[in-house]
Amino acid sequence: MREKVPLDSVALGRRRIGVVVATFGLLFATLAFRLVDITQFAAKEERAAALVLPKDGISRRDVVDRRGVPVATDVIVSGVGADPREVPKDPEVYRSLGAVLERDPRIIARLLDTDRHFIWLERRISPRQQADLLRLGIPGIEFRDQPRRVYPQANLVAHLIGQTGIDNNGLSGLELVFDKTIRTEAGMRDREPFALSIDLRVQQALREELASAIRTYEAAAGNAMIMDVHTGELLAMVSLPDFDANHPVSPDDVRRFNRNTEGVYEVGSLFKSLTLATLLDAGVVRMDDMWDVRERLKIGRRSIGDAHMLKRWASTTDVFINSSNIGTARMALAGGRELQHHYLEKLGLLEKAQLELPGVSSPLVPKRWPDITVAVVSYGHTLAVTPLSFLNAFAAVVNGGILRPATLLRRDPEQPVPGERVISQAASDQIRELLWLNVVGGGGTKARVPGMMVGGKTGTADKPVNGRYVKGVVISSFVAAFPMNAPRYAVLVMLDNPTANEATMGFRYASWNAAPATGKIISRVAPLLGVPLVPQEVEDGFLAKAPPEIQQEEMKRRGREAQLAAFAPH
Repeated sequence: MREKVPLDSVALGRRRIGVVVATFGLLFATLAFRLVDITQFAAKEERAAALVLPKDGISRRDVVDRRGVPVATDVIVSGVGADPREVPKDPEVYRSLGAVLERDPRIIARLLDTDRHFIWLERRISPRQQADLLRLGIPGIEFRDQPRRVYPQANLVAHLIGQTGIDNNGLSGLELVFDKTIRTEAGMRDREPFALSIDLRVQQALREELASAIRTYEAAAGNAMIMDVHTGELLAMVSLPDFDANHPVSPDDVRRFNRNTEGVYEVGSLFKSLTLATLLDAGVVRMDDMWDVRERLKIGRRSIGDAHMLKRWASTTDVFINSSNIGTARMALAGGRELQHHYLEKLGLLEKAQLELPGVSSPLVPKRWPDITVAVVSYGHTLAVTPLSFLNAFAAVVNGGILRPATLLRRDPEQPVPGERVISQAASDQIRELLWLNVVGGGGTKARVPGMMVGGKTGTADKPVNGRYVKGVVISSFVAAFPMNAPRYAVLVMLDNPTANEATMGFRYASWNAAPATGKIISRVAPLLGVPLVPQEVEDGFLAKAPPEIQQEEMKRRGREAQLAAFAPH
């Protein structure tokens, strides 16, 4: 006969069983939650991290313009490789892989004929190719995500940003110069963009207007830059023809040639702005001096003439706005070779310009410096420089006399930019006045932009071809600054061998092509840069110091504009 268990003992046992069940239930629930967490949530986080920080290949920081717009960035692409030890040595396997990857099966076979643990079959494949390879089910095939460098702006800044190789290493341009800086370490999540001085809005406007000028004037090529004269920052740099940075270009392709930094040119009469600025600074020349330009200037067995002989005595102002080679040479000879050499050195024109790009060219400096060299250098011949070097020197003579290094990197607006004084503030004021007068009443009138007080200088220089000058082959240029009452930006435009056509009334001088192109550029970029219009009374103050004949012509021009405005439909 079985012994009865007390009711209290039964209840106690049931409670104990309930506690054990609850404990195991909680344990299994915890394990189940952790399993879901590991397999789902953590996996998602790891996949997301893999898209940003792939294990294979070099990851690079974004490169952006001064306003944060992307210039270069990484995207993640899939590649396919294999462990050759695991892939079946079967011709049918090679044919299948070759068909999907669009490669010769014999090449696939050679790649897999190795004892290495991993080889790449194709570094970049499409999602369709990846799906097709998965369906083949071939042992030893592996897929790996890796970064690929892309350039959203295509051609727009190709000469500057450069390119990377298949392993995402910098090969050219800024990608090469700052390769270590732009790379990011594995696991690095804080990837501050690498900021350039370039403003892509300004770059786009400059490229479009330069391309338009090349078409209009039927030039072989062209280049242009815009610089902040107080910081040395390049807001735009264009060289045409150019190329798409997303596609490899052979080193000898002419499109890779950056005319602004690699080209070395005699800039012609542009140089007169530097010559006058330095001679005014040295006290050799005064604004009211008179110069004999009645006939050609003879120096030894050579003589110097002007395209349009003035055949009279001319003031310093007349010499400049009429672009007289004779008058400019006489001024330079009054200063002498040592003074000329001293200022050229201070302006950085006798050495390679410093910029964050590879391949910047050195100037071609005369080995001997007799009087004839002093004379012809004064108006931009014999000494050949990069456009970058010239623009940097020009910025110094219009900004108040301080030479600052050019840069493609955005500067901190709160930090002062170091510089070296090369001419006085007074000399800078005087050359600015001459540059403005040249646009109001000289060879630069077609660069005029209402309300901007543009000042500038033309230059038409013979271009050497295979070491010899060819008649009629020229480099046509215009350099400008604005607004001239307080210059902030400098612009340089150069056209390679423009044609004398209907658009220029049959002339090939810079006053007919490079000057109007510069005016169009300034009219487009000034609003983008927030440059305010100059009040009329400020321009009138400049005009009051102008020669009487320029004042009279300016008053006539304003009168004609007022009449046209009165009859214009409202």
